[in-house]
Amino acid sequence: MFDKLIFQNIDDPFTYILFTVYLFIVTL
Repeated sequence: MFDKLIFQNIDDPFTYILFTVYLFIVTL
């Protein structure tokens, strides 16, 4: 669900940054 929400707003730079940070935290 979260991934779908992000990819719908992928054109938003801030959302893309949030997604990257989220992935970074999850992989730690």
